[in-house]
Amino acid sequence: MIFFTCNNCKQNTSPVAEIIGDSTSFVGDSLLLDGSSSSDAENDSLTFIWAVVSGPVNADEVLHIEGPTSCLFVPGVGGSYTVQLVANDGTNDSDPATMNIEVLDFHGKWVFHSHMPPFPTPIEVLDTMAYNIDGTFEYISYYKYQGTMGFGYKGKGMQETPSGIREWTEYTMPVPPDNVIETFTADHDPYETIKRLNTPIGDFHSEYFLSDHGNTLTIVSDGNNDGDFDDVQDTWSATSDMKSVWIRIE
Repeated sequence: MIFFTCNNCKQNTSPVAEIIGDSTSFVGDSLLLDGSSSSDAENDSLTFIWAVVSGPVNADEVLHIEGPTSCLFVPGVGGSYTVQLVANDGTNDSDPATMNIEVLDFHGKWVFHSHMPPFPTPIEVLDTMAYNIDGTFEYISYYKYQGTMGFGYKGKGMQETPSGIREWTEYTMPVPPDNVIETFTADHDPYETIKRLNTPIGDFHSEYFLSDHGNTLTIVSDGNNDGDFDDVQDTWSATSDMKSVWIRIE
């Protein structure tokens, strides 16, 4: 029997895959997943295979290749996902590395940016909305006319609900003849503004879209009780659609 000894031969070992990224994301947001920390004992060049191995049954494709070592995770629906990465050194696959990602409804504090169609000048809208993880939100709306503060509103509600479930809780307005700003609540509503605003004209549906890596929120409402301004009739209209754009500040 003859034995051969190979002094210069090295056994190829399998690479080790590693995923770097956040374990929490939000519907419509873009989460960068990075595999560049994966390693190989022989320092061979690695290629990467990404996959979602579990997730909500109604989830569309969510992985988008960003570069040689990374991908973007962009979920369209909330739920629990498991992302898998396999690294290959040209000969051997690594054991799969996995990351569990919990996708929640978007949240954050937003300021009003623009309306489509726009409010006619000289009205200036100063709105802030705080969307919470549990699907509730609070909002504050102020309107200036020719540089003078006019109506202001505070309210709360649920995302994507009929209009009657949205509840205005407080408003301010300049009271004649001195036009001093006063605050009114449901318990003290001489102009019946809160009563009128909280009276549902009909159900509507709003769609929420995140873009710019989750920093821009677009809300599109159907044409019922959407508060759009119809400057042809010079009245508040409940017959045309409204799209508003918001910028994340927190």
